[in-house]
Amino acid sequence: GFNVLEAESSDNLTLGAVWTPEFADLKVAFDYFRIEVNGQVAQLGSANILDGCYNSEDFANESLCQLITRNPATGPDPFRIATLEDSFININQQFNEGLDLSVRYIHDTPVGRLIVDADATYQLEDFTLLLASGGLIDTNGESGNPKLVAGLTFTLEAKKDWTFVWDMNYIGNTSNVDRFTRLGGNQTLFGVPVQFKLNTEAVTYHTFSATKDITDKLRVTAGIRNAFGEEPPRISTGGQSNGQGNRVGSTDFSSNFDTIGRRFFFNVSKTF
Repeated sequence: GFNVLEAESSDNLTLGAVWTPEFADLKVAFDYFRIEVNGQVAQLGSANILDGCYNSEDFANESLCQLITRNPATGPDPFRIATLEDSFININQQFNEGLDLSVRYIHDTPVGRLIVDADATYQLEDFTLLLASGGLIDTNGESGNPKLVAGLTFTLEAKKDWTFVWDMNYIGNTSNVDRFTRLGGNQTLFGVPVQFKLNTEAVTYHTFSATKDITDKLRVTAGIRNAFGEEPPRISTGGQSNGQGNRVGSTDFSSNFDTIGRRFFFNVSKTF
């Protein structure tokens, strides 16, 4: 029954409020969002099928295991995987729920116009249920999927066609401790008690730049990204199937962390 495809559907709900007081050039927007996609047509991928089957808390009844066939106990390569079916199927459900906050404040100062932009997103829920009978992928708050991310930018439109920017990007802390414990992980290595580090600390990246409009059509920008040289948090492998797959050396290699480090940039743009 995995090959019969149906049309996917979604239910979205967004509630928002905007506050613009008269005493300041200020705009505050607050939103609640709830997105549910049912029956999305996709391929699960061999890694998700294998992980979902063998790491299932209900391994004996896990539906994903139906997509895997193994060699018989007798004969060549006993018990090895013979085939794995990864055709297009209807993923049962994807669900995302959270809160958005955005703020903009503008103020004229003696040295120029100051613009402050702030935004933050907090995920209440974020999971995928691959099949109606199992295959739950819930990584909300785990490595690579922090619950809280935020940004803050100060822009000064100064005199003599100068613009200065200070941008901050905040990535909240994460923890894979619950997943490691749930999957039966233990704090030993070759029989010796050890302590695994399965969490990442919050990180804030800073970018500074200055822009000069030479003419109406020529602009020059110079700056520095990751000005304070923040490195990705360090984590342990923690044992098999703990969800900490994206690791290079001893650091978390999740896509939201900067793995390059401090760097300078210089741009010249001209319109014709």
